[in-house]
Amino acid sequence: MKIRVSGVLYLLSLLALSPGAEGLSRGLLDRVSDRDLLSVDRQGHLWAWSRSSSRVEIFTKDDEPLAVIRVPQARSLDVDAEWGIAALVGEGTELRGLALDGRPLFVLPLEKPMGDVVWIDVRTVAVSPTLAGHRVEIWDVEVGALARAVGQEAPIQSSPGAQFSRSVDLAYDSNRRHLFTVESRTGDLRVFNLQGELLGRTQLENPRLEEFDRWLGDIDRDMRKRGKSHLQGLWYFRLSLDRTGQAWVVQRCGEQGQTVLVRVSPSAAKTTKKTEAACCSTRSLISESRLILHRPPDLPGGPCIHSMNVPEQEETNEVPNS
Repeated sequence: MKIRVSGVLYLLSLLALSPGAEGLSRGLLDRVSDRDLLSVDRQGHLWAWSRSSSRVEIFTKDDEPLAVIRVPQARSLDVDAEWGIAALVGEGTELRGLALDGRPLFVLPLEKPMGDVVWIDVRTVAVSPTLAGHRVEIWDVEVGALARAVGQEAPIQSSPGAQFSRSVDLAYDSNRRHLFTVESRTGDLRVFNLQGELLGRTQLENPRLEEFDRWLGDIDRDMRKRGKSHLQGLWYFRLSLDRTGQAWVVQRCGEQGQTVLVRVSPSAAKTTKKTEAACCSTRSLISESRLILHRPPDLPGGPCIHSMNVPEQEETNEVPNS
């Protein structure tokens, strides 16, 4: 396995993964560190996705392979060891379900492109539209029908030049039935129940927002010169849920491993924690009491993993939601 990261940094990341720590083992994390996306399902099974091979690997809690499935043309996906794989394929205009033995469960055409997908229960999936006038769609995949649209948004229409499409990351707490959503570029974070009621809303500061806007400005000028239109997705903030029902977001990766974390409650009260990580990334997952930062191979610096204890509440500074 190739690890494109300095020997010192990689050694530090391994030392941070305590073999006796609660949660995923160091050995398993090391085995999947070069995958594009890592996460855990509601029962704590690790799954890993490689875009280049279209392979999804699911592991038992004893670190043994449970299933390996190919999902060609997947744009985003969610995995549950009991329910299977829910995937957005192609341009995000098809929702596809696969059992862990590869059998098709459902194939649903979608009117507009979607950015992210998450299982709600065995017959229900939530997806996030990139252009529509709402933030989330909840689909009954058993009957193949839209059950509910959640969260008002301004519709995005194609126009000359370049503009950002909407990139909403999703995370669902199946124990408390809370759906966390965050616009990955702007940091607009909202929490809903399954009836579509807003439980809380807050704003995360994106330290790279101006940089991203300048980058889009360059694309916009080029598109206008060529008389074309372009919609650009951008993913920065990503959600992870701990076992108490709180969401965690990596807000900033600074120099020398300085890392700023934000925790958000279902009512959208914010707390912050500054720490250091041998490998800092805005992509994370939480397994039991461990917060794991994972940088995929397509990002500068190459793949790496850092594991730490989920910060305790008393170690953070609370910022009430306004």
